[in-house]
Amino acid sequence: MKMIVIDKKYKIFNQLLLGLIIFSLVRLVIWIQFDFAALLATGDDKYYIDVAQNIINLGQHVSNGFYAVRAPGYSFFLAILLKLNIEIDALNIYIIQSLILFLTYLITFFIIKYAKPKSASLVFLILCISPFDAVYNGRVLSENLLAPLVLISIVLLIFLNKNKFFGYILPGILLGLLTLVKDIFLLLPFFIAIYMLFTKTSIRFVVIFLIAYSTAVSPWYIRNASLPSDSFIGISKGIFWTNLWAGTWLRDDLSYTSAAARGFIENDQVKLFELKRKNMSIEQDFFREQALNNLINKPFQVLGNWFYRVPKMWIGTRTDLFKMRFDTGSLSWYLSKSLFFGVNLIVILLFIAVVTLGIIKKDRVAYLCLVFILYLLLIYMPFYNIETRYSQPVFAVILLYLALSEVLSKDRFKNIKNLFNKIK
Repeated sequence: MKMIVIDKKYKIFNQLLLGLIIFSLVRLVIWIQFDFAALLATGDDKYYIDVAQNIINLGQHVSNGFYAVRAPGYSFFLAILLKLNIEIDALNIYIIQSLILFLTYLITFFIIKYAKPKSASLVFLILCISPFDAVYNGRVLSENLLAPLVLISIVLLIFLNKNKFFGYILPGILLGLLTLVKDIFLLLPFFIAIYMLFTKTSIRFVVIFLIAYSTAVSPWYIRNASLPSDSFIGISKGIFWTNLWAGTWLRDDLSYTSAAARGFIENDQVKLFELKRKNMSIEQDFFREQALNNLINKPFQVLGNWFYRVPKMWIGTRTDLFKMRFDTGSLSWYLSKSLFFGVNLIVILLFIAVVTLGIIKKDRVAYLCLVFILYLLLIYMPFYNIETRYSQPVFAVILLYLALSEVLSKDRFKNIKNLFNKIK
């Protein structure tokens, strides 16, 4: 009996070691392909680094005079690194964020091992093979914390829902942290609460879940409420109405500037460019009026723009935010882009087929995965300049569901084939 236990431990150790080797090789390949250092001083990367430095040097979460432009979570994470005297350079960021993700996969493995032992190894190895998170681990972007929080939350909700703390309180807290990393997830817990009620979860547990979530986010709400402002801030002030307005009349093949130059802006709306970054409250009031006007007067054009963006969010190369070490247009460049696009497309199509089967069979896990995915889709599709990185937090969830569904088994492939035959 003792020998059997020892053999099982060695088997688990070998599985974890194999996963670590695969995980590391994937990241080595990604590191060779992309020049992450070239992007640290630009765009969102620079914003998060600047705020982190202000937290350390000034004791304030502030950027260009604004105290709550974005959710605070990722900037505080970077500030902790700075406090530990860890320089925020490309290599350090890549290693640290990769380690956080691998730890997430380990936690996922042991939770599933506890609840569904036969599926744990397959889930773990598929997650380790995935290139989707690897391409973002070298960027200073909030998605690097979103993916771990989403994955752990959904695994807890799936497998430990009979335990009050691990099944409801802890996921509520984790989703609160998720919102503090990116406030686009503000309403997600309420969608999950609806899912809980739909799957006949006790109302008492739903309330516990929502209280845990509210407890996690309320301190930052209270902090922002004390800020001098003539309008409600919430988690962040942001540029919600700017992006929504742009999404009502712009497709992402145009920029603000090019649109102005080509006459896409009507009447005196060119003045909005002068408003930008001068007075955020005035700016947002202006864009709110313009956005609502377009929604009311041009509803079909707006809907067309929204649906136009959906494929770009979910089916892309996932390399659109990166500077590759290969010359643009070279054979290596095309091969790399094609590989990412091909893997991405296969995973998406496979997931659609498998989750459809799950819904037909009334699989509650399929419903929960769809809640995450549809939420992100509904939240992001109205906004201008949608990117594949916005779907990144749920790609680990997609792979999780494929593995749990034993998609690699012969029976599953047979079911998928039968489904496609029915569609034909």
